Amino acid sequence: MFFLPIHSFINLVIALITIDLITGIWASLKRGEPFTASRMAKTVYKFILYALAIIAAYILQLIGNDGVGLPRIVALFVGSIELKSAYENIGKILGRDILIDLWQILKGKIEEMITGISINKKSHDTTADN
Repeated sequence: MFFLPIHSFINLVIALITIDLITGIWASLKRGEPFTASRMAKTVYKFILYALAIIAAYILQLIGNDGVGLPRIVALFVGSIELKSAYENIGKILGRDILIDLWQILKGKIEEMITGISINKKSHDTTADN
């Protein structure tokens, strides 16, 4: 019950570590690299250390008796590290940068919206003049 307020942070970190593990294995297999037990052990160490960091932040916050949200900050930092690692693995799997692809899609949609707004405005102005 003591750690109930931070269980969601720890669950988030577990999920992101799992995603990083899966994408890391996939990227290794795609490059033909062997996947060893020592590399798997690193995942276990990461989980233990990250969970301890969140717990330590929670205890520090309780001792300090303030509402800074220190466990959330630590969890977001750890989560961003794992997310970046998974992103890099996905790039290795696909052989391209998915953020650039996403940006190109968004850019195309924005240009379509602007063109559509421009055409609608012109047709509205033409009908208003009549």
